[in-house]
Amino acid sequence: MASRRVGADPVEGTSGAVDPDAAAAATTDGGASTGRRLHALYGASPGHLVAVLACLLVAAYTVSRLFGSSSLLRIGVWFVGAAVAWDLVGGPLVALVDRGLQLLRRTGGGVALVNHVRAPLGISALLLLLWTPVIFQRSERTFMRRSGLDEDPFLGRWVLVTVGLFALSAALYALRVWRARTRETA
Repeated sequence: MASRRVGADPVEGTSGAVDPDAAAAATTDGGASTGRRLHALYGASPGHLVAVLACLLVAAYTVSRLFGSSSLLRIGVWFVGAAVAWDLVGGPLVALVDRGLQLLRRTGGGVALVNHVRAPLGISALLLLLWTPVIFQRSERTFMRRSGLDEDPFLGRWVLVTVGLFALSAALYALRVWRARTRETA
């Protein structure tokens, strides 16, 4: 075979054509190249494929349970609406906020502040997205009828969780800065 580039697949070679000798050798190596072949065909590890298939099975089971339900159309409309809203508003907004957070790259002691803001902000935003109807008391009759609970405490609880997440992140950031500075002096 002609000279090969570093990291080239021994079965495919540099030209993209399959080398029959290398293919025969690859099948006799005890199956070690099966993972490499799957990675070349699928684009990810076998574990990723198993996880995706498991998710698809759970989704198929959920849809099969909803087929007799009158809420299937509402769920479908909500799902399509959520996908469109994410593409038009959510994704660009997240990218814009993340671009602003990039200004917080490295501060005290060489420790990046950006992830100490990004993580609690992301978790808080996800909680707000999931619980918006009850946090802002927009589903009082439905929520009360289904759960027997009042919506009043949800806004306060969300604010407390958000403050707690940022406090925990700030404490972790302070600890990391302190450790980085003590390492510099040692």
